[in-house]
Amino acid sequence: MFGYLDYRLLAFLITGFTILQSYFVSQQELVRDPSVTAVIADEGRSVINTELKRFEAIVEKDFQALDELINKELYYLHSNGNVDTKETFIAAIQDGSRSYDSISMDTSNARIYGTVGIINGKCTYYRKDENGKENNLRLHYTSVYAHLDDRWQHVSWQSYRMP
Repeated sequence: MFGYLDYRLLAFLITGFTILQSYFVSQQELVRDPSVTAVIADEGRSVINTELKRFEAIVEKDFQALDELINKELYYLHSNGNVDTKETFIAAIQDGSRSYDSISMDTSNARIYGTVGIINGKCTYYRKDENGKENNLRLHYTSVYAHLDDRWQHVSWQSYRMP
């Protein structure tokens, strides 16, 4: 009735379910510990503060800060589908092809998974077009940070434009 591959698939699914179940049980126990919850909350604030520093460095064209805040392996997916690396992202700010009057973080939620911080949020990039007309960009985004070399570093961004 069942072939060899059917049994392997069934065994794989049962093993996967068991691993997931034990993971979620351990996560529930972890979150119940108030000291761990406090550490997670503090780390979440730390990641959000790093994101705000990155936004400020973009606006102020602070290239030294951007170099420290952005990881060398950055993958930055813009809302228009263009992709930047760390080098091309910073170069576009340096040459003026990307310029913002300010950036606001409208909402944010940070989650920490060990040395990885993920922010889901909404932000507004305040900018003008080449004729000086307001051309603001409202985004819903996911921003990922890795805790490397004793600091949070931006490693990934993906956003889509909100109406």
